Amino acid sequence: MYFLIDDLNPSVIQAEYAVRGKIVAEAAQIEQQLKAGKEFPFKSIAYLNIGNPQALGMPYQTMLREFIALCMAPHILKTNTEAFNPDAVSRAKDFIKENPAGIGAYTNSLGFESVRKQVAGFIKNRDGYEAGEIFLSNGASSAIRDVIQLISGPEFHFFLPVPQYPLYSAALALNSADYVNYYLDEENQWKVTVKELKRAYAAARHQPKAIILLNPSNPTGSILTQTELLEIIEFCHQHTIAILADEVYQENIYYGEFVSVKKALKVFEETRKCQGPVVFSFHSVSKGYLGECGLRGGFMEVVNGSKGLMENLRKLASISLCSNTTGQLAVSMMVDPILNATWKTEKESKLGLMKQKADKMSRLLNTQHMKCQPITGAMYAFPQIFLPAKFVQAHENPNLEWCVQLLRTRGVVGVPGNGFLQVAGTYHVRFSVLERAEKMDGLIASITEFHEELWKEWE
Repeated sequence: MYFLIDDLNPSVIQAEYAVRGKIVAEAAQIEQQLKAGKEFPFKSIAYLNIGNPQALGMPYQTMLREFIALCMAPHILKTNTEAFNPDAVSRAKDFIKENPAGIGAYTNSLGFESVRKQVAGFIKNRDGYEAGEIFLSNGASSAIRDVIQLISGPEFHFFLPVPQYPLYSAALALNSADYVNYYLDEENQWKVTVKELKRAYAAARHQPKAIILLNPSNPTGSILTQTELLEIIEFCHQHTIAILADEVYQENIYYGEFVSVKKALKVFEETRKCQGPVVFSFHSVSKGYLGECGLRGGFMEVVNGSKGLMENLRKLASISLCSNTTGQLAVSMMVDPILNATWKTEKESKLGLMKQKADKMSRLLNTQHMKCQPITGAMYAFPQIFLPAKFVQAHENPNLEWCVQLLRTRGVVGVPGNGFLQVAGTYHVRFSVLERAEKMDGLIASITEFHEELWKEWE
């Protein structure tokens, strides 16, 4: 028999992605059983495990879809466009004029030049500084994987946050890359502190060369201020550490303001009159108020990259030929939207609703045996769940078992905290805040009731 487990790449076997792990697989089985008529204590499955906005009813931006539709079928522009908004028609005509090969042909390996120019303009407007080199990508994920693949090595440590998004630990495992954990301060709203970075640096077996920084954070929802970013950049500058800045939730800001690592870097360089660390910044159409996860559009900006680094990043991009063109169109609209009344109304409605649901979830997931920090950004609650000692002793993986029982008794899918890494002896669960508003109160009540019933059973 070919390809038994021992014949497979051990790095792939080692990699894990908890967001779509065991819990989700069992939920899919239960969903099929529900459709077949089997009875459960619930009528449907609530998938709170993933930031997939449109799967949970969030509407798309009308102008974005009309623009893409017209670029997909440009013959419509020559016949009857009455069903389309005139602004979308005008934008599509401009795109086709600038890109006459359309979207069925390969683009430049870095993406449509016209879209990359739009991204550069977006970055300059956002930060007040010229953009670095732009790479369009299949979501943020493909660019992140390329960077990790390129800079990994046998004596190369990454700083990996705890908690972290499992894409990173999986990508590191796939590249046999080593890492040292730095811990976010939960009692201080999940902040990153330089004191903790110094501790982690001293604990590393090899000198760390890159830090993974999620801002806003997934799964914690915390946001870094410019002052905090400047402290981190100073630390990285002192130790020649590159920064991988995951900024895909920059539109999901409920309190405070978003400051990009790139902007903070330029402030640092102007103040110190020096060149700062290399920064790779990532953004995506999957999050924010677009929620276009399926279109797989994103971009990476690279600042202060050496000639050799940039040549090899371009090589990796060329091996994949180009990112998908539909995703590139979505990036075009994300960074340079049609700011008519329709766009603005849809945007404000969606962001306002997400803020309301984030506030509600962070407030109601604070009970006698559960504690949730305020959600200031992103799309998730990450409460700490306190478990009875007998429950912990009775289960090999109590965090996973808690989520399994929540699914089997309440039909709610969460992600156990150990899938994101967590402080030893603590237990967490991640829930998205994206469920339909009319279901949110009932789901939160179901979660807290389940937890209190578990305490009564095991206390």
